[in-house]
Amino acid sequence: MGDVSPDAVVRARVALDRGIAANADGRPAEASRLFRAVLRAVGDGADDGADATERAYLRARAMLGLVASDFELRANVPRSLATLEEAERWATLAGADDARVPVLGQAGHLWLRAGDGDRALAALDAAAALIDGAAPRDACVVLLNRGTLHLDRGDVPRARADLEECAARAEAIGNEALAYKARHNLGYAEFLAGDLPRALDSMSRAAEKPGGLTSGIPLLDRARVLLEAGLVSEADDALRQAGEVFAAGRLSLDLAQAEIARAECALLLHRPDAARTWASAARRRLARRANAPWLARAELTDLRARLDLALEQPDPRAACLAVAGRAAALARRVEGVGGSREIVRAAHVARAAALIGAGRRGEARAALGAAGRLTGRESLSLALAVRAVAAQLAFDGGRRAAGHRHVEAGQRLLAAHRSQFGSVEAVTAAAVLGERLAVIEARAALERGDPLALLDAVERGRATFAGPARVRPPDDAELGRLLVELRLAVERDRAQEGTDPALAREVDRLRTAARQRSWQLGGEVGAPQPPRAVDLLAEAASGRTAIVDLAAPDGVVHAVVLDAAGARLQHLAAVADVEQVARRVDADLHALSGAHLPDAMRAVVQRSFDRGLAWLDENLLAPLGVSGPMHLVVGGAMVALPWGLLPSRRRLATSVGTRLAHAPATGRRPGALVVAGPGLAHAESEAAAVAGTWGGALVLTGERATAAATAGLIDRAGVVHLAVHGHHEPDNPLFSWVRLADGPLFAHELEGTDLSGSVVVLSACEVGRATVRPGGEVLGLASVLLRLGADAVVASLAPLRDDVAARVAPAFHRALREGASPAAALAAVDLGTDEQVPLACFATRAGSG
Repeated sequence: MGDVSPDAVVRARVALDRGIAANADGRPAEASRLFRAVLRAVGDGADDGADATERAYLRARAMLGLVASDFELRANVPRSLATLEEAERWATLAGADDARVPVLGQAGHLWLRAGDGDRALAALDAAAALIDGAAPRDACVVLLNRGTLHLDRGDVPRARADLEECAARAEAIGNEALAYKARHNLGYAEFLAGDLPRALDSMSRAAEKPGGLTSGIPLLDRARVLLEAGLVSEADDALRQAGEVFAAGRLSLDLAQAEIARAECALLLHRPDAARTWASAARRRLARRANAPWLARAELTDLRARLDLALEQPDPRAACLAVAGRAAALARRVEGVGGSREIVRAAHVARAAALIGAGRRGEARAALGAAGRLTGRESLSLALAVRAVAAQLAFDGGRRAAGHRHVEAGQRLLAAHRSQFGSVEAVTAAAVLGERLAVIEARAALERGDPLALLDAVERGRATFAGPARVRPPDDAELGRLLVELRLAVERDRAQEGTDPALAREVDRLRTAARQRSWQLGGEVGAPQPPRAVDLLAEAASGRTAIVDLAAPDGVVHAVVLDAAGARLQHLAAVADVEQVARRVDADLHALSGAHLPDAMRAVVQRSFDRGLAWLDENLLAPLGVSGPMHLVVGGAMVALPWGLLPSRRRLATSVGTRLAHAPATGRRPGALVVAGPGLAHAESEAAAVAGTWGGALVLTGERATAAATAGLIDRAGVVHLAVHGHHEPDNPLFSWVRLADGPLFAHELEGTDLSGSVVVLSACEVGRATVRPGGEVLGLASVLLRLGADAVVASLAPLRDDVAARVAPAFHRALREGASPAAALAAVDLGTDEQVPLACFATRAGSG
């Protein structure tokens, strides 16, 4: 090492610090270059010179850094171990008594990244036993890595202990980056413990600290929590961002993990081709790294995608049998090397599902048996998969009671899962996790041709994710602040007519921040109990309103009709055909609702609209033979169809809901609240006419009609009428709004409000529209009001002209006051023209609409 200048040693120190920082920040290629620069600077000759000890120490630390960075890039275990031995030799030459800890710690980290948890734990335990004599940063790194390993192994208590100690030590020495990583991983511990809102909150708070969010790992971890919550699209977006970071940093192991998670997202979004693409990419990366544990996870995800694709084939038996063989091989291989028991069990469950598809039910039962009994300690996804396969086998074998028990057990797990969420968006998102159970039970009822069994199956599945998330508004100052800032930003953007890109970005930022904050709120209520089909039949037989429940568990719309004639099942049209016509009808209705369509074009659009309505009527309602009042229960995009405008429903009471609910314990609340928003020529006269109908109504107009005042009073009246501008946000439906004196009142701001015993009229544009979430749940302002307990919501499916609303409102309220149901009152409105009024009546009970 002779003839090394002092300047070179100084440069080596700087390069070493930069290399350590690059490694910690997920930039291994840059770190490797810097560590090699250190080695060149300190030389490799004889141990002489005044600064020989320091140069030996710098060389040892640079080699330790290379163990981590080069392994990330090349995954060469023998080469990394050789470098580690060399680093230890140089540390000994330097007389570094504290070097044993980083050497052992780096060995543990190496085995952790190689997928050998036992060797990693042995090395990290040995390092941890010596940390009191180690350099403070080295001690923190050992605790961080051992805590991470405990998380990987599912040992949450030990992980928490290590991570808490790491955070405390890092904060004591002012190392913000290590403290952040420890706090972030403590959030991941909350995820493994099953508390998803707390996990998101902990991760968010950690990221607010200095040193937060410097790599793709926080995005990957957050995405895993979002995926478990059912927020699949949001998880996929976070994974996309994480993947870009990992690809740029050449972090192939982390990139493969992100790809596996993206494959899981694609499976939940019913995109098996995309799932196979992501899983295959992960398999290739992991095979090159020889990382057996993660390779097994990639292969399991690939199996699930292959099975979904096989089941799409007209005759899936051969393809399913091939998947079953792959699953059996995977289970044998992982079990043979003492790998993850969860992977082995999941492979057996996948094999059982594939054997059902192949028509080999006896073998499928044996495969499911090999997966073992549920213990309550499994992941939610594995427990649901076991319940789904067991239910399918039971129904196929004619054991209906057993099939129902398995479905209901799975739905109890989902109900407990959804109860932890304090926002309607998170509750509805979780529905994607329960789709398969509901479909299995519904298809079994369809095969028997049993209308009441089908109704019970469909409504039980819907109820699991129905209702509110809270019983009172959230006491969260941060969310309140974000919503106030968002209201002001939206108003500024409106005033500038959307011409300022920076302001539009600020609106998006605030909306995203408010959404993410709402996901962190804990829940307060569980799933509501669905009404029984036999009770609904008795209600329909004794009343005037027929109940029609539309479901499509197999790509065809089926109707269960309950009326005075009893219960019957009708098979209607293909879902794809209905959706195609629905899109055209929706576009036509929007065009016709505008005020500036030229007469010639209006005639063309009107003919198209009439053809679409006639098709829907002929294929969905006419076969049902219902000629009186009707309460429709629909899912997905069908909820926003203009059912009341179909030819057979003109002038007939027609209400629409997304689920059925029990009859209310009490009647309508007393009193009326009438609000007139700004910017509408007829809003105040409309409000005055409505208030005059009810007498003694509380009226908010002008500057008194604020968002806070309206939100604070909306739960105190039995009749609420808002004459306002409105807007549906299709991409962020809980930010759909009605405009008041100080800006928009968002659907988000009504969380926890009790609207039971009330009828709400939204005399505003398009706020009856809804966005279909993955899993089939719908979200929009009107749907949120129903979730909060409103008996009925009258809202528009398209732009609603101010002058039309001013003519409809008084007539509607007169009929309502005289005792008509909201649906009947809306059907009775006669404008004396052929004009289509795009208002619909939404309700959760027959008769309440």
